Amino acid sequence: MSNQLFDHEDIGDYKVTALAERYGHHYGLEVKEVQDYITNQDTLHRLYTPLTVNEEVQVLPVLISMVDNNATRKIFDEFFYSDYLPDLVYLDAGVEGVSLDNSLSTQEKECTGFSGQVCTGLKMSGEVWLEPVMRVYPDMWEDEDHLPEQSCGEAIVNNPQRCQTNKMAATLANGVMNNLLHNNTIYVHHVDFNAQFGGSRPTFIKSKLIREYNSTVLKAEQNNR
Repeated sequence: MSNQLFDHEDIGDYKVTALAERYGHHYGLEVKEVQDYITNQDTLHRLYTPLTVNEEVQVLPVLISMVDNNATRKIFDEFFYSDYLPDLVYLDAGVEGVSLDNSLSTQEKECTGFSGQVCTGLKMSGEVWLEPVMRVYPDMWEDEDHLPEQSCGEAIVNNPQRCQTNKMAATLANGVMNNLLHNNTIYVHHVDFNAQFGGSRPTFIKSKLIREYNSTVLKAEQNNR
């Protein structure tokens, strides 16, 4: 409760239910919720219905992934590269779990669980401009994770995560979303961080790519006139 800012009245509810009610009420919006794990493309298709307001407005869907297993990331990656949505921002935040490997010394174990990454994928008009997380960190494909079958509370017993690391991942992801929502801008492709040392290493979007993107958008606008 204290870590994720829930209240006593939220006890017994799914976290997603409590969050949907809180922010829906605060912003006066109808916030939808899904209490099931995402295990296939069908669920994502129901959540992301292609929407066109009018010719003057472009709708840019955003997928924010805070999952703790690479099996679900594989589903998100497939969705990102599918033809279902031509435009999509896919933001992923992930952290390293604390190692329970008995071959490690206590001191070695105490140094695990502090690293993580935040990565933004971008697809516009069917063209991928920023590769999503599993293409930036291809080692994730080798992970033999299974889709989650237990609650976060049960899973955390076997795969403990540090509160310090989770909060740093959330802070960095929040920075990406603030820039996207308030400035309509993405500055950084991905960030590697270590919460133990309080440091991060951002990989900024290259100027060449920005020029190519702006040129492509300009040509598309001229063709539509």
